[in-house]
Amino acid sequence: MAANHLLQERVSYIASITKQADKDVDGFKDASTPLDLEDGALREGGPLVYTSPEVLTLLFQYAVVGICYGGIPGIRVPVLTYYFALESATLSSASGLMSLGWSFKVFFGMLSDCLPIMGYSRKPYILIGWVMTAICFVVIALKPVGPSVIVDRSDENIKAAQSYGSVLVLLCALASFCYIMADVACDALVVEYAQREPERVRGRLQSSIYGTRFVFQALTTAMSGFLMSSERYGGKFGFDISVNTYFGILAVPVVVNVFLVYFFMKDRKRGAIRFATYFHDVYELIQKRAVWQVMIFYFMFNLLSSEIDSLAGNYILVYWAHVEPVNRAVVRVITFIILATAVFAVGRWGTHWNWRYIVVITTLSGVVIDAIVQYLTIYDIVRHQWFYIGVPLTADVPQAIQFVVSTFVIVELAGDGNEGLIYGLLTTVANLPATFGKMVTNVYSTQLKVTKADIETDTAEVRNH
Repeated sequence: MAANHLLQERVSYIASITKQADKDVDGFKDASTPLDLEDGALREGGPLVYTSPEVLTLLFQYAVVGICYGGIPGIRVPVLTYYFALESATLSSASGLMSLGWSFKVFFGMLSDCLPIMGYSRKPYILIGWVMTAICFVVIALKPVGPSVIVDRSDENIKAAQSYGSVLVLLCALASFCYIMADVACDALVVEYAQREPERVRGRLQSSIYGTRFVFQALTTAMSGFLMSSERYGGKFGFDISVNTYFGILAVPVVVNVFLVYFFMKDRKRGAIRFATYFHDVYELIQKRAVWQVMIFYFMFNLLSSEIDSLAGNYILVYWAHVEPVNRAVVRVITFIILATAVFAVGRWGTHWNWRYIVVITTLSGVVIDAIVQYLTIYDIVRHQWFYIGVPLTADVPQAIQFVVSTFVIVELAGDGNEGLIYGLLTTVANLPATFGKMVTNVYSTQLKVTKADIETDTAEVRNH
């Protein structure tokens, strides 16, 4: 009886913000507890069958997200910097445009929550997002690109390369917005599915989707790192693929995914939500301790643990550790494989771990490993490229565990009708430190000797300051 009472209390606490107000003492919107909850599930519908077409289709969404997430940023150096030789201002704008969509996750979440299309809140937005992404990739794959600026340095080709490079950036930015919109709707669907999982395995679906995403990020990272490293892309390899072929390869799974979504993805019908009611309930939701504390944690933890960095990092990598670009590409691929393996392992064995202990232990482990590598390199005790980029791979395991465990709380907070908002809001807050951290880094680095010239001198004063 006590266990049932606690379960009902928990479900009521995180239930939909779209229900009518009742007597909840903490101010949450009340909702009736589903009658068929089993084994601690938070939502009715029964446990998931992980091999069912609907779940496999959902997993494939994150495979394609991984392809896009790794494939689009993968063109920045070989294609935009070397092949088209875009100006620095254009390159900076390109990086900003291609990542801007991640800052709009919360708005995409609100859109899918409030405005169902033909009665469906998730599937239409997923379908629209992938159709538009497929169109962008197909257009890029079919449009002639001309020779590389490295191969043909004529004024005419340089001018044409600048023009096409700018068009490519805009198409990639549009594709990024579209696939992120699909990703946000998928996130909301993941919450709905994950809340049907019994308590003993809840978190397994989230681990599976992130593990799948990391695997396919590894594949596209390898593709851009090894197949676009010939002379015309600024590398030394004797083989490559063209820009058109690269985007043609990216387009194939996206086009296939459109049909999978249409035929196999399941979404339940729901009515539209009045914006006034929705935003009022959102305001009330954010004031709840369970929500604002998690938001503060996401922001501060990401800011302090990973986003405040040193401007000397890239110079140390090149001038002190002597890391070769191809080896760095190899390590990036291995990193994604380790992340995927660790995330899958958490889903299999770690769904009942103590979240607080895990976050503390994994954070401290990562800091200790990084400190050992950095200090031994800075003070010229061990300066070898594989030590500098290889040993930190061991820190990827605790970082992956920390990442996926910190996302489990989202499923516990989301309710029926606000899944898109909650996932989008918390992940947007988690992404904000990326910009703020760079500002902090730039400010404090002005007081230190971290310029390229400083690192090249390699004096005791530079090492200590």
